[in-house]
Amino acid sequence: MNTASPAESIIERARTHFVLRQRFYATIALPMPLIEASERTHTMATDGVSLYYNSEYVASLNRDQMITLLAHEVLHPAKGHHTRRGKRDPELWNIAGDHEINLELTEQGFTPLPGWLCDHKYYGMAPESIYAALYKEREEERKQQPQQNGSQQDGNGNGQPEPGNGNGKPGPGPDQPGKAPGQPGGDPAPGEVWDYPGDKEEGEAKRKVLVTQAAQAAKIAGQLSGSLARLAKSETAHKVSWREALQEFAQEKINSDYSWTKPNRRFIADGLYLPGMDGSDLGMIALYVDTSGSIDLNSLNMLAAELTGLLEQFPGAELKVVYCDTQVQGAEEFDSNSTPVKLSAPGGGGTDFRPPFEWWEKSGNPDPACAIYFTDLHCSRYPNKPNYPVLWLTTPVHGRTPPFGQVVEMVD
Repeated sequence: MNTASPAESIIERARTHFVLRQRFYATIALPMPLIEASERTHTMATDGVSLYYNSEYVASLNRDQMITLLAHEVLHPAKGHHTRRGKRDPELWNIAGDHEINLELTEQGFTPLPGWLCDHKYYGMAPESIYAALYKEREEERKQQPQQNGSQQDGNGNGQPEPGNGNGKPGPGPDQPGKAPGQPGGDPAPGEVWDYPGDKEEGEAKRKVLVTQAAQAAKIAGQLSGSLARLAKSETAHKVSWREALQEFAQEKINSDYSWTKPNRRFIADGLYLPGMDGSDLGMIALYVDTSGSIDLNSLNMLAAELTGLLEQFPGAELKVVYCDTQVQGAEEFDSNSTPVKLSAPGGGGTDFRPPFEWWEKSGNPDPACAIYFTDLHCSRYPNKPNYPVLWLTTPVHGRTPPFGQVVEMVD
């Protein structure tokens, strides 16, 4: 007969509370086995598969605090923190995730934990954006500190080497005991997330299914809060390929129609005579390319391939490309007779979204039928809303919302 330890009994009572009162958290917490790991964590941790706990810390909490801690650990994998770290520093990644989660738990009315991280300046931000802000703050602080022995900086400019710092290795966890995350150099904050131990894509797929099931269970019980409903909606919403979104955006904005007099040349080689686009009065498509150095060439090449297909689909269309970082770095034109589209990235400075719009206005050209701005959105300098529709094609995680236009993340 197995007898639960005092700490394990405390955790089980919190899980029982979730079964009765908060089904979302119960659905995710119950399948995870409890593992005593005082040598690996100062508080509690999860890798999305198991729950690891420090017996002494768990015993120090009252009932409401234990419920909060368990909810905190549930939200780490629910939000994908165990699969999204990449090569980021594990300590700062934990801190970023803590801020996001604890702000949400506060909104839901959970009891705050001693020493938890919950800064309202990060409200509504994705953990990747919070991490970027924290990293910048840390580097600025280190620059202000005098160098000691000439060896304080590592090869990546990340200060003193830390576990997992830029090399993809996991932080403190089952395979790497160490300091729990919290304020750097201070006491550890309550609750950790460790990397998913298996294939990340597999872990992400399981997470999405579990979050959907948890939300459904909570909804049936009448316990689905607004923030959890939004989380579930983000997982169940129809994901449109950026390629489909780009095609749809252009087709809606361009004045065109199908015509049998101009067959679609893509299918002629296959013996199919299908109507093509009659684009005799098509306008110009503007493409503004952020060349600040944060856009990778692979994404740029994928976009060029899609635009090539777009010009071939709309033979009368023209594409004018304007390259810009903090100022316009160049411009070039393409049409169906000059494909394939080849894009470059001249420049490499900062980012300012205003110059290409201003350049177009001063060029004397009529307004484009539409504009596509390819950028990571890491800038807050926007122009006034133009008289033509704008599609912001951006990297998957950006944490910003433009004041106008449609945003499409470059994911398939």
